[in-house]
Amino acid sequence: MGWIYKDLGIQTVKGVDCNVIEGRFARPELQRQSAYRKRHYFFARDDNRAMKVDYFDRRGMLLKTLEVSGHEHLAGDASQQLRARRMQVNHYQGGITLIMTRVKSAYDKPLRDEWFTPEDIARWTDERDEEVLGLME
Repeated sequence: MGWIYKDLGIQTVKGVDCNVIEGRFARPELQRQSAYRKRHYFFARDDNRAMKVDYFDRRGMLLKTLEVSGHEHLAGDASQQLRARRMQVNHYQGGITLIMTRVKSAYDKPLRDEWFTPEDIARWTDERDEEVLGLME
């Protein structure tokens, strides 16, 4: 197993009661390869939608926060899970904010073969990724 989880109780995020779960690497060799010491995940108690993730650096200082909002059910999504329209990452130590907005989503559409060329797949995975994945097995 790659992770150890701990229940940190309940906190309110933007007026929503959330279960807070701490995630840490279970094995020291995985921890050494990560920029993060731990993560705190905030899930809405009523429907389990992701609300926020806090990332802590190796010293235990808050490094960045991912805030998720604009949840909605999307037509054609058979799972009927809530999908986020907006994600904002605040990098506290660098003073940078990144905002990602989902503009369009499509389900039950075929994937084109040209999206999965050997060159593309090679770009997605480098040697370090393979090493980390090997440790997690």
